[in-house]
Amino acid sequence: MASETIDTEEYLPTCLHIKLYHPQQSSKGLYRLLPMDCRHKHQAEDPLRIGRDGQACTFTLDDKYVSRKLLAFQAYRKPNDYEMRFSLQNLSQKGRVTIDGSVLHYLERKDLPDKALIQFLDYEVLIVRVSGQAIASFEVEFEVIMTPPSKEMATEEEYKQLVNDKLSELKKERWISKEDRLCSVRSGFISSISDATLNILLDRLFEEDVLTDGERETAAGMKMRNEKARVVVDTVRNKGPDASSSMVRILCDLDTCLSKHLGLM
Repeated sequence: MASETIDTEEYLPTCLHIKLYHPQQSSKGLYRLLPMDCRHKHQAEDPLRIGRDGQACTFTLDDKYVSRKLLAFQAYRKPNDYEMRFSLQNLSQKGRVTIDGSVLHYLERKDLPDKALIQFLDYEVLIVRVSGQAIASFEVEFEVIMTPPSKEMATEEEYKQLVNDKLSELKKERWISKEDRLCSVRSGFISSISDATLNILLDRLFEEDVLTDGERETAAGMKMRNEKARVVVDTVRNKGPDASSSMVRILCDLDTCLSKHLGLM
C-alpha cells in the first residue's frame, strides 16, 4: 500500500481527518485494523481506498457487512490553486453511500467540501480537510467519536435555521410596524411635529397621491398646528396600511430626529 507512518516532517502537509462513528463501536472491534495512534502519509497520486478487503484497500474496516471495496479518496489540485483537495468515489455496487445527504451512486465521483458527512450502513464518517502545503503526499488521521456527527451537524443547521427564522420574523415585524405604527405614535406625532415639517409633509403626501387636493387644503386650513397634525394623521390612517407606510417613509426622510424619537427608525 502507498501509505506509511509519519515520523518527522519539515513541512506542514494537508491532512485528511477521518472521524468515525458506529452505534456498536464500543462492543465490536470495527476499527481494530485502523491506525488510531499515529498519522500516516499517503502518496497524492494514489487513491486511498477503504473497505473490508485488506489486499485491495489502503485501510480496512473489520466488518463483514462492509463491501470489499467501499470508498476511494483521490487527491487533486485545481488549476492555479496550490491547495490539495479531495474527491470521493463509491466503489460499492450494493452499498448505499451518501455525502451530506446526497446519494453517491456506484462508481460516481464527487468533490468533497472541507467538511463532509459520509454515511453508509450504520456508519457515520465525518471528513475534515485540514489545509497544508500541496505537495506529493498528504497525511491521514483516524479518530473515533462518541456522538453521531449527523446529530451535531443537524444541531448546527437547526441553529442557523432558527437564527434565519428570527431575522425574518424581525424584518416582518419591522415592515408591519411601519404600516401600523401611526396608531401608536399618533399622540407623539401631534404634539411634536413642527409646523414647517408638517407643511412639507402635506405637500409630499399630495405629490405621492396619498392625499387628495381637497384633503390637503382641509388640513392646511387648520389654524392650530396640533389640529392640523391630527387631521393629517387620522386622514392617512383611515386610508389603510399602504398610505400609513408612505407617511412613515416620508416623515423619516423629512425629520430623522422626530422619527427616531417616535420609534419609527
